[in-house]
Amino acid sequence: MLKIGMHISNKQLLKKMNKNLHQLPINVVHSDSEFLEATAKNVSKFSAVQTISKTAGWNINDVMAFGDYENDLEIVSNVGHGVAMRNGIEPIKRAAEFVTKSNDKNGVAVVLNSLMKDGVYPNLNYKG
Repeated sequence: MLKIGMHISNKQLLKKMNKNLHQLPINVVHSDSEFLEATAKNVSKFSAVQTISKTAGWNINDVMAFGDYENDLEIVSNVGHGVAMRNGIEPIKRAAEFVTKSNDKNGVAVVLNSLMKDGVYPNLNYKG
């Protein structure tokens, strides 16, 4: 199993499913207020980036990752340049190096365009 996603709009059922899944030897995280993701114990976005970085000879401190929800917390916290989306949850914003515009305001593109064009981070809510 790599990942199973579950959309559960019933709040009671979501809470029950979350509790029950946490009893199993798997990782369970929210990727939205109504969406659970379950993965094998050692599978995550960050573990994938670690593997790719090691294989490619990259330094994890040179990697940038964007996130907005619980499922992004590990990667945003552990790469060299973690970026939170303005519409993200507070733990992501606290863990990130800085906060960009929201998903619907092209926050990822704002950062990448500025880095590629000018070689600098855009003038946003830098937290460093």
